[in-house]
Amino acid sequence: MSGHLRWIIGVAAGVGTIGVAASSSLLLLFDFRGHGESESVATSGGNAEIRDLEAALNVVRQQPETLPGKIIIHGFSMGASVALLTDPPSDVAAIVLDSPYARLDEILQSIMHWQLTRSSRSWKPFLHPLRYGFHTLTQATFVVSTVIFRMRFGHALNARPDTSFKRWQARSKGLTPKSYPPILLIHGMKDSSIPITHAHKIATQAQAHKTSPWKPTSLRMPTIVELTAMTRNNTFNYCDNSYRTI
Repeated sequence: MSGHLRWIIGVAAGVGTIGVAASSSLLLLFDFRGHGESESVATSGGNAEIRDLEAALNVVRQQPETLPGKIIIHGFSMGASVALLTDPPSDVAAIVLDSPYARLDEILQSIMHWQLTRSSRSWKPFLHPLRYGFHTLTQATFVVSTVIFRMRFGHALNARPDTSFKRWQARSKGLTPKSYPPILLIHGMKDSSIPITHAHKIATQAQAHKTSPWKPTSLRMPTIVELTAMTRNNTFNYCDNSYRTI
């Protein structure tokens, strides 16, 4: 069993904190498109996967063990970002986000820059000045890739979970005020793949859209758990003295 799976099951075992007995809880694990045992189709990194999560929620609702209004969404990495990109249904009681990204473009450009830098280590010294152009090259590559991706697959490549709270409120404008579920943000402070600054950006945007003239106190500020000694691959092994809540 993978560490991530153990961590998710551990969270499921603790759902009694919101009034659901752990012994009676139902746990659904699924692979997004292009991952695991799902079809080998192109992954969008977030936007197209919204439909995957919505389909999974429909499956959960159809199970006799599911308690109405007690669904918890727990996502890791891209899954956490997809959970934010999805407008939470009224029957979702809480959302757990483990290491989400705030902007996919920043992550992809960071990966491209890292790959270029790594490849350039074997270059001759006279070629090293070309490294100064890596930043511009990664930006240009992403822009071109975004256009090609939209033309080929029909939807945007760049997912922006950091703007989700603004979208949630915009979609609800003029409708009956909606109470959104509490959000728990978990992030390793030493995560080099998705820096903890992404969690801070998400929390900042949640705070900025916490209230509005037409829908007061509809969005609660996320609780952030910073795993002080944790990297990307071992957040599930944290202990009481290795995290702080802000």
